[in-house]
Amino acid sequence: MGIRHDYELVKDHGHWLIANDIFTDPLNQDSRLSHHAVPASGRIQRLAPPPASPEAAKAITYANTYCGAAPGCGNDRRYNPHYVSYNGEGGDCTNFVSQALKAAGFRMTPWWEYSVRRQEGSPAWVNAQRLKDFLDASGRATLYASGSYAQLTKPTPQYPHGAIDAIRPGDLISYIERGRAVHSALVVGYDHFGYPVVDSHTADRFQVPWDLGWDRHTIYNLWHVHYPPAPHAPSQRP
Repeated sequence: MGIRHDYELVKDHGHWLIANDIFTDPLNQDSRLSHHAVPASGRIQRLAPPPASPEAAKAITYANTYCGAAPGCGNDRRYNPHYVSYNGEGGDCTNFVSQALKAAGFRMTPWWEYSVRRQEGSPAWVNAQRLKDFLDASGRATLYASGSYAQLTKPTPQYPHGAIDAIRPGDLISYIERGRAVHSALVVGYDHFGYPVVDSHTADRFQVPWDLGWDRHTIYNLWHVHYPPAPHAPSQRP
């Protein structure tokens, strides 16, 4: 895990002054917790599957490359310079997830897009709730389970090892507080115990357990992402 420490500077009578000083506790993702994180109890065991498709693998590679300040991230622990960072402006988590989806082959739309000219993303590109709504409406992902940690790890007839057991590398998780999505993360694999791990921004995370820093009241939306097939190469005729 890693954090970015952001300063806002203003010039006053020829001197630079710090007007704002912002950083995020990497262990305290849940904004309702007061200065501490209460980990959920329980564990799951599973055989980790590979990414669902080569395109899902592209999203994972992108996330591992540009996940930022966390040890293990690529690109010298720097964000992709072709995108603006929204840290300090509500968070960069969904902007990061959208970048990974685009890198995997999803085409931008009038509702989900990033403008290089304006250096800004649309609401569905940068906002966790709006991305959640877009995924649902567009059919680019299917919400296959929703609930608390206890509910998603509880065996059911449909999911004998819990719904979280069906998550795949390349899938997404939306984190819900008070009925609205406040965070997005990309599932990038599993640790050696078979526990799903995610990459995210704000705070920057590289292969961190999917529920770390959230409490027992957090609701998680689990999304199966339907990655577009790779374009066929044109036929070569003699």
